[in-house]
Amino acid sequence: MRRTTNETRLGGKWRASARRGFTLMEMITAVALLVITIVAVGVIFRTAGTAVSLSQVSMEVISNVRAVQDQIQRDAAGLDQSGFLVIRSRVLPADQWQPGVNYSPGARVSVGGVTYRSLTQHLSTAANTPGAAGAGVATWQVTVDRADMLAFLSSGAFANRTGDVNGKFTDSTTANEALIIWGQGIWELPSGAPYMANAISPANEKVAVPGGALPSGSKDSDFVLMRRTLLLLASSGGGTLPYYDFPWQTDPATGTASKMLNPGVDSGAVIASSRWCAVGVTPNQLMQLVQNNKPGYGGRYEADAMCFRSKAVADVWSSEISPVNGALRMHPIAMKGVASFRVDWTDGTSSGANGPLNWYGMNDGKGVAPQGNAAEVATGNGDQYTAVFSFDNRADGANQPNWPKALRIWYRATDPSDRMRGGREFVQVVALPH
Repeated sequence: MRRTTNETRLGGKWRASARRGFTLMEMITAVALLVITIVAVGVIFRTAGTAVSLSQVSMEVISNVRAVQDQIQRDAAGLDQSGFLVIRSRVLPADQWQPGVNYSPGARVSVGGVTYRSLTQHLSTAANTPGAAGAGVATWQVTVDRADMLAFLSSGAFANRTGDVNGKFTDSTTANEALIIWGQGIWELPSGAPYMANAISPANEKVAVPGGALPSGSKDSDFVLMRRTLLLLASSGGGTLPYYDFPWQTDPATGTASKMLNPGVDSGAVIASSRWCAVGVTPNQLMQLVQNNKPGYGGRYEADAMCFRSKAVADVWSSEISPVNGALRMHPIAMKGVASFRVDWTDGTSSGANGPLNWYGMNDGKGVAPQGNAAEVATGNGDQYTAVFSFDNRADGANQPNWPKALRIWYRATDPSDRMRGGREFVQVVALPH
């Protein structure tokens, strides 16, 4: 007969043996090791998941920036030097910092004239005032963001993106030339929406955009880069769109060129509302208008009249006019999360025989005559630097081409959730036809 397992055979006799279990200390040690292992694995998976998520977000932002860069490259390739090119530059200000406010990542605040960007979600207190000793670089980061604008006439094939007033998205009109305007835009928000600096509320396509308007945004992800195309067509057009006829008129209130007056169509919608993207004026008529009106404007006519910020509703349902109309007014949006947009230019000269190119812009103006460039005009409408290349400065005193040879465009872009902690900077150099 087989003996039970708790007995052993010793010296020819069966003898009972004591069964030994785990002690309490051994159990506690084993459980502790198991917990540590589980936590460690969880941390590893969470870190890996965060890294993968951030990598995916970064790749998406890079892809979006590349699409924008490709579009700017295509627009610039068709630059019409019988027209004009405008660069308007300014530093993007921020709201004053306040203690007791729960700042989210990407929030921008100003303290003592210096702008800071929040890197974390935190409740602001006197102890972590931006710039104060002990605030820590992990909480705030100094930033100098730009809100530049770029406008020029471009040749190519441009489709009407806003359609007919009666048949939405049905107009098939195309133009061979358009006024292209790049720059951060202005959001139209519905009543009751959370506060956003420089946004327009409630949404209304009849609200004019002042010439010196700042782009909308309180944190990095709020800002949106817009590409506005105004198709230049004869008044008869090629489709059914009721085109604006010569929308650029003199505003009697300010004495400056207005780009928001409507000659009567669409119940008073202003052209800067982005409701339409076609105007009833040919390129030659437009330049004749510029030549007739520029005297007396101190060289700023193209900048004040032809280079302005676009508006867009945040989504279709934000429009108080109609969902269809709201959808049409979203067409200028090129990329969200562009917190800084900066444009410099070069005349092709370099520092020394083999030195780097000389780049000019807000922080490095070319100077004043006779060494300077007639394109750098007096500032106004909030600009801190303005360059206008047009019919009256196509060549210098030696009859040499005076237009830029290339543009250098800087972007600081982030994702919609500001997970990229300050975003990423991108630089693009665009050679211009000459």
